[in-house]
Amino acid sequence: MTITEQEKSKFVESVNKWGLHSQILMLAEESSELTVAALHYLREKKKADAEAQLAEEIADTQLMIDEIKFALCLEDMVQSYREAKLKRLEQYLR
Repeated sequence: MTITEQEKSKFVESVNKWGLHSQILMLAEESSELTVAALHYLREKKKADAEAQLAEEIADTQLMIDEIKFALCLEDMVQSYREAKLKRLEQYLR
């Protein structure tokens, strides 16, 4: 997924306001919240509520991942790892 110019602007503003260290901590926090939402989804009987919470936490985590990828100029490196992992998955599925 390509990061838009509007998103890049917001990411720069965010890192300038709160600092990279704080934003990396926020990435860890959002990742933890995603973990909890995934576990709740598995045990919840009201799947619609759990799905909505899971979707929200995925969005939060993806935003923070995108922000950190952009801030640290990791987009190409992450894409390279992603492609390699998809190839490995393809091999496992054979």
